Amino acid sequence: MIVLLENISRHVNASNIPEEDANNGINIKKYFPIKNDAMLQELNIKVEENEFKKALCQFLRKLRPLNNKLSIKHLSRIITDNCLIKFNWQGTHNKQPLKDNILFKEIIYNAWFTNTPKDTYIKEMQNQIRAAHIRFSKNKKKKLKSNIYKQYL
Repeated sequence: MIVLLENISRHVNASNIPEEDANNGINIKKYFPIKNDAMLQELNIKVEENEFKKALCQFLRKLRPLNNKLSIKHLSRIITDNCLIKFNWQGTHNKQPLKDNILFKEIIYNAWFTNTPKDTYIKEMQNQIRAAHIRFSKNKKKKLKSNIYKQYL
C-alpha cells in the first residue's frame, strides 16, 4: 500500500517538475520532448558529462511508468512522433538506429526498467516506434484527404 501511494505521489509530482533539478541546478526539462535530430545530438553530447547524466537519470525516474510498460504517454514525454519517425531500433529501411543511442540504449532502460530483461525493453521500444510510424502515416493521410476535400469546396 505504501509503495502504491509513493508511486502515485511520484507521478502527480512529475507533472510539476521544476525547470532546474533540485540537486545540482541543471535544467534538464528544456531538452524534452526531443523534437528534432539537433536536440537529440545536443542531448547526447551533454550526457557525456557525469553531473548531467546523473541529473538526467533522476529526471527520468520521476517520469517512469508505474507498471514497467512503455506507452506513448511515457515515450511522448521523451521524444515526439515527428522526430521518432526518422528512427527505428535497428536502423533499417533508411532510418537512423536508436539501439546505438546512449539515451535509448542505456539511460532510459536504467531509469525505468531495471527489473525488466533488456530483451523485453527492446521489444517494448520497437513496438512504440512502430506505433509512432503508424500514427504519423495515419495523420499524414488525414491531412492529405482534408486538403483534397478543401479544394472542392
